Amino acid sequence: MNITEDAYSSLVEYCQSVYPRQACGMIYSKDSVLVHHVPMRNAGAWPYGFQFDELEQIKTFKQMREKDLSLGAIYHVHLTSQAYPTAKDTLRHYYSETFSLIVSLLDIDSPDV
Repeated sequence: MNITEDAYSSLVEYCQSVYPRQACGMIYSKDSVLVHHVPMRNAGAWPYGFQFDELEQIKTFKQMREKDLSLGAIYHVHLTSQAYPTAKDTLRHYYSETFSLIVSLLDIDSPDV
């Protein structure tokens, strides 16, 4: 799956802007291309985990359907490790039909996705 430059730039800029909090969100797709970045509030109360706010998630899915888009990817940040899924990341990947993106901010000026 490919990602548009606008979606990629928006994703990286958002993750950098909320540092040192852990960013998370979704990226909508159209015709197998990630096209629209949707930042979401991290409702998790811990610095090394993420959880979507349930009401925001419902609203986001409704907007996605209204735009005739699909859920292409779910992302979150690793603040102190590389962009590889942990065992916990793998267990919590509930949408198996979507991609899981991890943005590493080990070097905040040069994020790794």
